[in-house]
Parts: sequence; structure tokens; C-alpha cells
Amino acid sequence: MTDASSQIPATCPFCGAQLAAFAGFCLACGRALNSASEPQAAVADQTTLAPATDATQPPAYGQPPAYGQPWGSPQDPAYGQPPGYGQPWGSPPTPGPGQPPDYSQAPGYAWQPTFQTSYGYAPVPTRRNNTAIALVLLAAGLILILAAGALVVVARGSRSAGAGATPAVNRLEAGPSVPPGDIVAPSLTTPADIPTNGRTLGPSSAPVTVEVWADYQCPPCLDFNADVMPQLIDSYVRSGKVKVIVRDYVVIDSSMGGTESADAANAASCAADQGKFWPFQDWLFANQGQEAGGSYSTGRLLEIGRRAGLDMTAFQGCVAGNAHASDVEAESAAAESAGVYETPSVAVNGKLLDSVDYVTVAAAIDTILSAR
Repeated sequence: MTDASSQIPATCPFCGAQLAAFAGFCLACGRALNSASEPQAAVADQTTLAPATDATQPPAYGQPPAYGQPWGSPQDPAYGQPPGYGQPWGSPPTPGPGQPPDYSQAPGYAWQPTFQTSYGYAPVPTRRNNTAIALVLLAAGLILILAAGALVVVARGSRSAGAGATPAVNRLEAGPSVPPGDIVAPSLTTPADIPTNGRTLGPSSAPVTVEVWADYQCPPCLDFNADVMPQLIDSYVRSGKVKVIVRDYVVIDSSMGGTESADAANAASCAADQGKFWPFQDWLFANQGQEAGGSYSTGRLLEIGRRAGLDMTAFQGCVAGNAHASDVEAESAAAESAGVYETPSVAVNGKLLDSVDYVTVAAAIDTILSAR
């Protein structure tokens, strides 16, 4: 009789596992091994059984092996997923930049990034509102341009001191109209014993010429006429060393609206036609009011002329006809060509001064006189 163990093959014909002893079945896969002929029959009938699996290949992660097959070497489960039965948790993979996982999470809880992106990839940057950024940059540029313009105006305005100066752009407030009945007499008047010729005060032979550009609505022009002119007259004009010429530079009408500055300048030229420019100018400055406030309305100008002793028939026709309007415009244009941009401005023998206070003007006069 042949020993039953001799009929047992060395390896299982189903799974290939090593057979140590005959037990009627394979200890590895659990298949029955009744005789030497049964394995072959079983092999032929493999299609009806679970597919054989190579013992060296582990089953799919989380899936049990085929019936009777051993567990292979477990693979690391996917990060955040539970392993198959009996398999250990694997080491979680290294997260991508900016996506640290929470290692304190319980098994089976998959950490989700706070941004919408695949794990291990940098988040998609948020789209910026380019229109809003462009508007902010544009607004900042406009502010810088306006600030630069303001600095230029301030720098130019610093040229004048003492009596001060009114730049071409003046105050924007406008007061109410002033009735003609409120005309007042001047407290300061130009000396009548000094020779005049139209808008010129002093002898024509004077070695020094002082030119004054003014706007009759300009408050600093009023200050210059009240503070600096009397000193110039007493120190230089009366002695014949200096002659003063008053010139028109109309600037306030363009910023305040209206035509009061131009109308006052025209009226002053009408008074000069009668040889009474200087008395009329004294009355004009004495009745200066708020810019564009009606102080130099046609009615008030006519009343000022009457009080200054003008021939009212000629004066009224000259004022009503705006007879010297073109002369006023031409002189204002010439002022700008000469570099004048504010009122009052002063030039001594054609040289424009940086300031209009008495000390500066007197120093310029003395320099010319000492060089003679």
C-alpha cells in the first residue's frame, strides 16, 4: 500500500504554497487535497472557484484576500482612509506646501484644505479687482498733481512781503452789493503839489522809475497805496529822484467773475483824461469792498467820480461807453509778458522786485542812485 503522504505534492497546485504535511487540505488556501488526482481536477475547475492569487502580491488595500489565501504584506492606506481589517495604519504622506494636516484627527476623517485646490498643490490665488486698483492709483496721481500745483502757487506768493501781494487767483467768496449811498471820503490823499502826468506821479526827469501793477479790488494793493506810497513820496518823489507810474493788471475778475476790476480801471483812465487820475484813485481805494461784492458797480463809480470833482458829463459817457477797455486789456497782457503774475508787483527801472515792502523798494532805488 502506498503511503498517503507520498501522494501529496510538494506544493499546493492551487496557490503554490509549500505543503509541509498531508492534512487533507492546503493550510495556505484551504483547498481540499484528497488524492493525487483531485488537484488536477480542481485545477481544471479553477474557473468556478475564486481566482488564484500570487502569495507574494498583497491584496488590494482594504479588501480581504480570496478565500483561503493569506494576507499579503499590507500596504500603507491612503492618507485619511481606514485600513482593511487587521492592517495597521500607514504613515500619512507629506502634505503639499501650505497644507499641514491635523495629525490629531480620528481615523477615517479626511482633512480638507480651506482653499479649493488639490491636496499637495499651492492654492489658486484670489483674483484682484484690477479696476479698483486702477481707480485708486488714478486718484493718488491726481492728488499729487494738485498738491504740486498748490506748492507752486505758494512759492510764487512768498515773493511778496510787508504790504503783501494778491496772486492771480484770489478769494472765492463774494459779498452783497454795496449801495452807492455808502461812499466814503479817503483818509489819505496824494499831495497836490507834486507834478503829475496822467498815471505818472513825479517829474518826468526823475532818474528812477518805479512801476506799480495793481488791481483796484486787490486788498494788498490798498495796503501798498496806504503804507508804501506815502513813504516813497516823502523820501524820493517829492525831491525829484523818483517818478511813480501806476499800471493796470486785472486779475480778480477772472477768478471771481464779473467785471468790477476792469470797470474800475476803465473809470480811472477816464479820470486821467481829465487830469484827475490820482484824486480819483484815492477815492477808489477808500471805497474798496469785498471782491465782486458790488463796490465798483457802475452807479458807485459814477458817484465816486462826482465826489472826486470830475466833469460828470464827460466822465459818465466815458464810463458808460467803456472807452478805455482795450487799453486796460492791453496793459494787463503786457504785464504778463513782463513776468508779472500777482498784484501788487513793483519794478524799479524795469527790474521786477521779489517783494513790495518799503525796505526792499527803497534799497533798489538807493542802489541805482548810488551808482550815478
